[in-house]
Amino acid sequence: MLFRSYRRLRLWIYQERDDGLSRAHKELVMVMMNLASGYKDGAVRHLNNGLNHGLRVAEVREALSLGFLFLGVNGFLTVGQSLWQACADYEANATTN
Repeated sequence: MLFRSYRRLRLWIYQERDDGLSRAHKELVMVMMNLASGYKDGAVRHLNNGLNHGLRVAEVREALSLGFLFLGVNGFLTVGQSLWQACADYEANATTN
């Protein structure tokens, strides 16, 4: 029962709406929440989902810069450095393909 409720809620959250956030930007919000929570695996997973749904690396880097201001150096480095590198890797792969 709990899993079904979670699944329904997740489907509603990720549903595309004309007047709502795009899937890419919903993933960016999830990236930032995972960054603030210090959860690297979740942040990277949502980053990849966002990039696959049209999120631009420049948008991610801008949001990460805001995260740096909020979390400070030590808080940011826990997860943010991995996200910044994942963006660089994504760009490198995009130019070679």
